[in-house]
Amino acid sequence: MKKEVETTLKESFVYQAQVIISRVRSEERFNTVKNYETALRSLLRYAEASDLSIRSITADFVRGYQQWLKHQGISLNTISCYTRSLRAIYNKVQRRKGKATPFEHAYTGSPETAKRSIPATDMRKLLKLQLPVGSRLALSRDVFIFCFYCLGMPFIDVAFLRRNQISNGCITYYRRKTHQAIHIPIEPQIKEIIARYRHAQRELVFPILTQTQGVDAYSDYRRKLSQYNYDLRQLSQMAKLKTRLTSYMVRHTWASMAYERQVDLHVISKALGHDNPQTTLVYIRGINNRQLANANRRLLKFVTKN
Repeated sequence: MKKEVETTLKESFVYQAQVIISRVRSEERFNTVKNYETALRSLLRYAEASDLSIRSITADFVRGYQQWLKHQGISLNTISCYTRSLRAIYNKVQRRKGKATPFEHAYTGSPETAKRSIPATDMRKLLKLQLPVGSRLALSRDVFIFCFYCLGMPFIDVAFLRRNQISNGCITYYRRKTHQAIHIPIEPQIKEIIARYRHAQRELVFPILTQTQGVDAYSDYRRKLSQYNYDLRQLSQMAKLKTRLTSYMVRHTWASMAYERQVDLHVISKALGHDNPQTTLVYIRGINNRQLANANRRLLKFVTKN
């Protein structure tokens, strides 16, 4: 009897997914936990079942699931997010690397969206804003600028950044999303912001979080993220920016500006902590088409100059 139960659990996609989710939770990757759990609930609603066997996850099943999501009025971005999460779970369950999966031809892209970066002129307007020293708006402005100075560092990594991660003129941190190590030399502009918030009794670099461990820290982070985005909307109005700032916009801004300054795509990809340069292309999709045309014109002149 015991052997039958083990076999059933081994063949259960939901059970195996829960094992993976528990492991990710123990690593305190709470955003990933949330994404996995939401995608799994969505899949079970489609299947109208409380469990699924691994064998039932076929290419036709995935195709039907994505069609069902479209009929439910779910956006392409959300469909892609659900599918990427389920694919990641499936690959971990099956331990597949480089092999064909039921998700091979499923949609996991990013549809064209409004430009999510701002020009250098807007960054300068933000820098010039006169804000009360020690105010929450001043902190939010400094954090946004710090994220930009630090190669588009995500807000979550800034919020949890500890002083012991600063050593020998360098910031070293591991991206919570990908676990990639990022090393950032401390330029004078970065040093100035860090010094502004130096406090002998505080473990974290910035006074953002009051909780630093486990689920409580994640809940605190979610609250502070909402607060931060509210502040960024206020700052956008105060600086009279045409585009409303969001926490994620700073990564797109750094990537776009770096690309415009002819920084190599692989360098940008490494700075953002991406495993695949193709992911980076999403960040620089809004690049000026005129620049691309000029680049192509120069290339053609070089090839045909004789």
